[in-house]
Amino acid sequence: MANSVTLRKLSEGPRHLVVKADFIIDTTAEITDSVFVDPRGSGTCDPVPILQAGATLTVEEIWASLQGMSVLLEFDGTGDQPIYLLSDSCAGEIDFRSFGGIKDTSSTPTGKILLTTAGATAALDGGTIILKLRKS
Repeated sequence: MANSVTLRKLSEGPRHLVVKADFIIDTTAEITDSVFVDPRGSGTCDPVPILQAGATLTVEEIWASLQGMSVLLEFDGTGDQPIYLLSDSCAGEIDFRSFGGIKDTSSTPTGKILLTTAGATAALDGGTIILKLRKS
């Protein structure tokens, strides 16, 4: 079985976007820099662009449930900017709203959010990640 990543847009309004990734690793290769969110709409969660040129996304909340691996979320750009490292067997919510969220400050940002796994060792290691993003 090959690695499986399923991306879905759960909700979108004028100021917020909620997206979900479900993934299973087959242990032959980790997922590296897989596009989780592409605000220019290149077909990841929805073929319609979710942001106008020059607009950015801010991560407000993360819900995650992982089994058997860690996952690094990053903003894409020249010198990717880490958003958060979700540890093996984590489950729960991480809320960044109290300080305004995590903004993309990568150099030459593309607006994309990338997902990379590490440490998968057993068949069917995987997880679910949901992001609540603010458009600005």
